[in-house]
Amino acid sequence: MSLQELVRAWQITASFHSFNPPATERDLEKVELELGFHLPVPLRELYLFSNGMHLLRGNLNIYPLLPENGKRALSNASIQCRELFQIPPEVLVFGDNGSDEHYGIWNTEIKSEIFKHPILEIGELFVDPDCMTVVATDLSPFLYGTTAFYILSSAGSNEALDVIGLPQEIRTGKDVSSNEHFSYIRKWIDPLLPDPDPEPYTKGLDTAQIKKLFAK
Repeated sequence: MSLQELVRAWQITASFHSFNPPATERDLEKVELELGFHLPVPLRELYLFSNGMHLLRGNLNIYPLLPENGKRALSNASIQCRELFQIPPEVLVFGDNGSDEHYGIWNTEIKSEIFKHPILEIGELFVDPDCMTVVATDLSPFLYGTTAFYILSSAGSNEALDVIGLPQEIRTGKDVSSNEHFSYIRKWIDPLLPDPDPEPYTKGLDTAQIKKLFAK
Protein backbone atom coordinates (compact mmCIF):
# COMPACT_ATOMS: atom_id res chain seq x y z
CA MET A 1 0.00 0.00 0.00
CA SER A 2 1.42 3.37 -0.95
CA LEU A 3 0.23 6.96 -1.02
CA GLN A 4 1.30 7.15 -4.67
CA GLU A 5 -1.19 4.44 -5.63
CA LEU A 6 -3.96 6.19 -3.72
CA VAL A 7 -3.17 9.50 -5.39
CA ARG A 8 -3.34 7.80 -8.77
CA ALA A 9 -6.77 6.34 -7.92
CA TRP A 10 -7.93 9.78 -6.76
CA GLN A 11 -6.65 11.36 -9.98
CA ILE A 12 -8.58 8.83 -12.07
CA THR A 13 -11.77 9.70 -10.14
CA ALA A 14 -10.99 13.44 -10.01
CA SER A 15 -14.65 14.52 -10.03
CA PHE A 16 -15.11 12.80 -6.65
CA HIS A 17 -12.50 14.93 -4.85
CA SER A 18 -11.05 18.36 -4.21
CA PHE A 19 -7.57 19.08 -2.88
CA ASN A 20 -5.70 21.97 -1.33
CA PRO A 21 -2.10 22.89 -2.18
CA PRO A 22 0.52 20.77 -0.39
CA ALA A 23 1.69 21.67 3.10
CA THR A 24 5.34 22.53 3.58
CA GLU A 25 7.71 21.17 6.19
CA ARG A 26 7.51 24.56 7.87
CA ASP A 27 3.71 24.28 8.00
CA LEU A 28 3.99 20.86 9.62
CA GLU A 29 6.60 22.00 12.12
CA LYS A 30 4.40 24.93 13.12
CA VAL A 31 1.43 22.68 13.80
CA GLU A 32 3.58 20.14 15.65
CA LEU A 33 4.90 22.91 17.86
CA GLU A 34 1.35 24.09 18.54
CA LEU A 35 0.13 20.57 19.30
CA GLY A 36 3.19 19.67 21.34
CA PHE A 37 4.06 16.43 19.54
CA HIS A 38 5.18 15.07 16.18
CA LEU A 39 2.55 13.87 13.74
CA PRO A 40 2.58 10.20 12.72
CA VAL A 41 4.67 9.75 9.58
CA PRO A 42 1.75 8.58 7.37
CA LEU A 43 -0.27 11.65 8.34
CA ARG A 44 2.67 13.94 7.61
CA GLU A 45 3.04 12.38 4.15
CA LEU A 46 -0.64 12.93 3.46
CA TYR A 47 -0.38 16.63 4.29
CA LEU A 48 2.71 17.00 2.13
CA PHE A 49 0.48 15.88 -0.72
CA SER A 50 -2.50 18.11 0.16
CA ASN A 51 -3.09 20.41 3.11
CA GLY A 52 -6.68 19.27 3.64
CA MET A 53 -8.99 17.59 1.17
CA HIS A 54 -12.56 16.55 0.44
CA LEU A 55 -12.57 12.98 -0.80
CA LEU A 56 -15.16 10.63 -2.24
CA ARG A 57 -17.92 13.19 -2.74
CA GLY A 58 -17.62 14.43 0.82
CA ASN A 59 -17.71 11.02 2.50
CA LEU A 60 -14.19 11.59 3.82
CA ASN A 61 -12.90 15.04 4.72
CA ILE A 62 -9.35 15.66 5.94
CA TYR A 63 -9.02 18.96 7.80
CA PRO A 64 -6.33 21.49 6.83
CA LEU A 65 -3.50 21.99 9.28
CA LEU A 66 -4.60 25.44 10.42
CA PRO A 67 -8.09 27.03 10.59
CA GLU A 68 -9.29 29.22 7.75
CA ASN A 69 -12.39 31.41 8.09
CA GLY A 70 -13.21 29.83 11.43
CA LYS A 71 -13.43 26.30 10.04
CA ARG A 72 -12.24 23.19 11.84
CA ALA A 73 -8.58 22.27 11.37
CA LEU A 74 -6.12 19.66 12.57
CA SER A 75 -4.73 22.15 15.07
CA ASN A 76 -8.07 22.75 16.81
CA ALA A 77 -10.40 19.82 16.02
CA SER A 78 -9.38 17.68 18.99
CA ILE A 79 -9.84 20.58 21.40
CA GLN A 80 -13.26 21.41 20.00
CA CYS A 81 -14.40 17.79 20.06
CA ARG A 82 -13.22 17.26 23.63
CA GLU A 83 -15.45 20.10 24.75
CA LEU A 84 -18.37 17.84 23.81
CA PHE A 85 -17.08 14.28 24.09
CA GLN A 86 -14.68 12.16 26.17
CA ILE A 87 -12.05 11.47 23.53
CA PRO A 88 -8.81 9.79 24.72
CA PRO A 89 -5.90 12.23 24.99
CA GLU A 90 -3.87 10.03 22.63
CA VAL A 91 -6.33 10.65 19.79
CA LEU A 92 -5.75 13.41 17.24
CA VAL A 93 -8.97 14.26 15.36
CA PHE A 94 -8.14 14.82 11.70
CA GLY A 95 -11.37 14.57 9.73
CA ASP A 96 -14.99 13.50 9.39
CA ASN A 97 -17.39 11.61 7.15
CA GLY A 98 -19.43 14.62 6.09
CA SER A 99 -22.02 13.85 8.75
CA ASP A 100 -21.86 13.68 12.56
CA GLU A 101 -18.98 11.23 12.89
CA HIS A 102 -15.32 12.20 13.23
CA TYR A 103 -12.08 10.34 12.60
CA GLY A 104 -9.05 10.37 14.85
CA ILE A 105 -5.61 8.78 14.72
CA TRP A 106 -3.92 7.30 17.78
CA ASN A 107 -0.88 9.53 17.97
CA THR A 108 1.38 7.64 20.38
CA GLU A 109 3.31 4.44 19.68
CA ILE A 110 1.50 1.21 20.53
CA LYS A 111 3.37 -1.96 21.51
CA SER A 112 1.15 -4.28 19.52
CA GLU A 113 1.55 -6.84 16.76
CA ILE A 114 -1.72 -5.63 15.24
CA PHE A 115 -1.93 -1.87 15.59
CA LYS A 116 0.43 0.92 14.50
CA HIS A 117 -1.43 4.24 14.53
CA PRO A 118 -5.03 2.97 14.57
CA ILE A 119 -7.93 5.02 13.28
CA LEU A 120 -10.99 5.61 15.44
CA GLU A 121 -14.45 6.62 14.34
CA ILE A 122 -16.04 8.83 16.97
CA GLY A 123 -19.82 8.82 17.15
CA GLU A 124 -21.97 11.91 17.30
CA LEU A 125 -20.36 14.21 19.85
CA PHE A 126 -23.40 14.58 22.10
CA VAL A 127 -23.92 10.86 22.77
CA ASP A 128 -22.42 8.47 25.32
CA PRO A 129 -18.61 8.18 25.78
CA ASP A 130 -18.68 4.55 24.63
CA CYS A 131 -19.59 5.59 21.08
CA MET A 132 -16.14 5.06 19.60
CA THR A 133 -14.93 2.24 17.40
CA VAL A 134 -11.70 1.19 15.68
CA VAL A 135 -12.05 1.25 11.89
CA ALA A 136 -8.44 0.52 10.83
CA THR A 137 -5.13 -0.64 12.26
CA ASP A 138 -3.28 2.25 10.57
CA LEU A 139 -3.89 5.22 8.29
CA SER A 140 -2.99 3.48 5.03
CA PRO A 141 -5.59 0.65 5.19
CA PHE A 142 -8.15 3.21 6.34
CA LEU A 143 -7.60 5.37 3.26
CA TYR A 144 -7.38 2.38 0.91
CA GLY A 145 -10.50 0.71 2.25
CA THR A 146 -12.60 3.86 2.37
CA THR A 147 -11.53 4.87 -1.13
CA ALA A 148 -12.23 1.41 -2.55
CA PHE A 149 -15.68 1.24 -0.93
CA TYR A 150 -16.95 4.62 -2.10
CA ILE A 151 -15.57 4.28 -5.61
CA LEU A 152 -17.17 0.85 -5.89
CA SER A 153 -20.50 1.88 -4.36
CA SER A 154 -20.65 4.94 -6.63
CA ALA A 155 -20.06 2.80 -9.73
CA GLY A 156 -16.79 4.62 -10.18
CA SER A 157 -13.81 3.74 -12.33
CA ASN A 158 -12.67 0.13 -12.59
CA GLU A 159 -9.29 1.54 -13.52
CA ALA A 160 -9.07 3.23 -10.12
CA LEU A 161 -10.06 -0.03 -8.41
CA ASP A 162 -7.34 -1.78 -10.43
CA VAL A 163 -4.79 0.71 -9.12
CA ILE A 164 -5.97 0.07 -5.57
CA GLY A 165 -5.83 -3.66 -6.27
CA LEU A 166 -9.37 -4.50 -5.20
CA PRO A 167 -9.98 -8.17 -6.11
CA GLN A 168 -12.60 -8.88 -8.74
CA GLU A 169 -14.60 -11.10 -6.40
CA ILE A 170 -15.18 -8.15 -4.05
CA ARG A 171 -16.41 -5.89 -6.84
CA THR A 172 -19.74 -7.68 -7.16
CA GLY A 173 -22.50 -8.50 -4.75
CA LYS A 174 -26.13 -8.03 -3.85
CA ASP A 175 -25.51 -4.50 -2.51
CA VAL A 176 -21.99 -3.14 -2.89
CA SER A 177 -23.00 0.03 -1.03
CA SER A 178 -23.97 -1.82 2.17
CA ASN A 179 -22.04 -1.93 5.44
CA GLU A 180 -21.79 -5.68 4.95
CA HIS A 181 -19.90 -5.17 1.71
CA PHE A 182 -17.66 -2.58 3.38
CA SER A 183 -16.73 -5.32 5.88
CA TYR A 184 -15.57 -7.54 2.98
CA ILE A 185 -13.28 -4.74 1.84
CA ARG A 186 -11.91 -4.28 5.35
CA LYS A 187 -11.22 -8.02 5.65
CA TRP A 188 -9.20 -7.78 2.43
CA ILE A 189 -7.23 -4.61 3.11
CA ASP A 190 -6.91 -4.83 6.92
CA PRO A 191 -7.10 -8.54 7.81
CA LEU A 192 -5.87 -8.11 11.40
CA LEU A 193 -8.60 -5.60 12.30
CA PRO A 194 -10.50 -7.31 15.15
CA ASP A 195 -13.95 -6.25 13.94
CA PRO A 196 -14.31 -5.72 10.16
CA ASP A 197 -17.81 -4.35 10.70
CA PRO A 198 -17.23 -1.60 13.29
CA GLU A 199 -20.17 0.53 14.40
CA PRO A 200 -19.85 3.27 17.05
CA TYR A 201 -23.43 3.20 18.28
CA THR A 202 -24.46 -0.46 18.56
CA LYS A 203 -20.95 -1.83 19.19
CA GLY A 204 -19.22 1.23 20.62
CA LEU A 205 -16.22 1.24 22.94
CA ASP A 206 -15.13 3.63 25.67
CA THR A 207 -11.55 4.72 26.35
CA ALA A 208 -10.77 1.87 28.74
CA GLN A 209 -12.04 -0.74 26.28
CA ILE A 210 -10.04 0.76 23.43
CA LYS A 211 -6.82 0.77 25.44
CA LYS A 212 -7.45 -2.85 26.44
CA LEU A 213 -7.89 -3.74 22.78
CA PHE A 214 -4.62 -2.06 21.84
CA ALA A 215 -2.76 -3.98 24.56
CA LYS A 216 -3.22 -7.24 22.64
